Amino acid sequence: MIKLSFKGQSAIEYLMTYGWMLLVVAIVGGAIFAVTGENSIESKSGFAGGDITVENFGVSENSLDFVLRNSAAKEVKINSIKVTDPSTGINTEIRPEKTISVADNTKVDILGVEETEGSKSLDVKVNYDVGGLENLTLSGKVSGSLDVFNRMELASLYPNESSNEFNFEVGNTGSDPTGSIQYSVISESNQYDGQISSLDRGQSTQVTQSVANLSKIRSLELNADGFKFAKRDYNIQCSVQNDPVAYWDLDEEVSGNGGTAQDSTSNDIDGTYEGGVNTSAEGVFNSSAAEFDGVDDQVRVPHDNLLNIGNTDQLSISAWFKTNEINGNFKGIVIKNRDDTFGSWYGMWALNGKTPVRTGTMGGNAGEYGSAQSWNHLVMVVNKQNGTRRTYLNGEQALKTNISSANIFDRSSPLRIGSSYSGFEDMNGSVDEVRIFNRTLSSSEVEGLENRNTPSYCEIE
Repeated sequence: MIKLSFKGQSAIEYLMTYGWMLLVVAIVGGAIFAVTGENSIESKSGFAGGDITVENFGVSENSLDFVLRNSAAKEVKINSIKVTDPSTGINTEIRPEKTISVADNTKVDILGVEETEGSKSLDVKVNYDVGGLENLTLSGKVSGSLDVFNRMELASLYPNESSNEFNFEVGNTGSDPTGSIQYSVISESNQYDGQISSLDRGQSTQVTQSVANLSKIRSLELNADGFKFAKRDYNIQCSVQNDPVAYWDLDEEVSGNGGTAQDSTSNDIDGTYEGGVNTSAEGVFNSSAAEFDGVDDQVRVPHDNLLNIGNTDQLSISAWFKTNEINGNFKGIVIKNRDDTFGSWYGMWALNGKTPVRTGTMGGNAGEYGSAQSWNHLVMVVNKQNGTRRTYLNGEQALKTNISSANIFDRSSPLRIGSSYSGFEDMNGSVDEVRIFNRTLSSSEVEGLENRNTPSYCEIE
């Protein structure tokens, strides 16, 4: 799995620095390797120098392979290897930064060269350091049934969770394309199509695509005319914030009873919408939320040990809520174990403009949230190890309580969103973006959840 993190480098610098990884270049040391496709190589010339010896050439699937031996008295560091078709100007280059020990050898695979009909002569240039001398060059030619083809590569991924934007960068390492580049960002329930009008050789471009939910992005497809690998498919997995053990974004569009409230983490602790929850209500971050009628609606999540405090003796709960009224009964936001044994639960509620919280038999009020019809962020952080519970309302610590670990129990009852248990303490309002962590969140992490600016990343699987 390749994990990409883009932090301010230019795209070309990124490609040149890390292109060996993105282009799937393998360099391994050891004994001389058997090289496939040797019949495609008719001859080689040049490569005169006392530091590096070229021992073998060949062509495997879409790559030029050769073996380099260190003939110097000191270590040799290979900085880059570039193969160019002088008739077209198309080239492929890797930057392995590979060190070869004295008298040792390594096999190099350069993606971007293939077997073809006819005969061509390709220029090969190796840049290396040895014995305090830098950027030395070993040059030569390889002739045979070879061709360097155009490539379009995904350079980087850098999501923006604050605006639900999926950003990616595409680089052209071949020649000018003959047409536009089409792309499709595919999630579990949506496909977002677009195109890049042009992309010159050696250049790259950034694409910003707004999506409904970054955590549900599953693949990226690129398609361009005039390129080898004209269609590139990448399996994508984007992180959700702060490594929760469960995360329900409550963005599903379901009707009636029995739809799935999907857990966006790999733990798959899915819940079920019950009672006719409205899943098309406006959410806190330009997406949808779960709206409860205050009578019998809830999201019911079956018990999982990861949801218990005793799993790590630490637990943090984060949720956004909006009530339709200030006065009235307790309105359940997130509650676990309420229907098992009285006093054995943990949970968060809204009541008369305030935010009661509870762990075991220890209750408290996290503060006043103001008015109805406005979104509020509530976080409860429990640490049995030092006997503390901190509660944050809208990014500010509103309550710190000393608690006894003897009063905190784990049970096998379900977790509920929007209700304490069926028909009791039901939410008349909306809940969104529910996260459970089996660790304590810091105040800066709580602030990050409040402002949605915590670090995030996407991976190519």
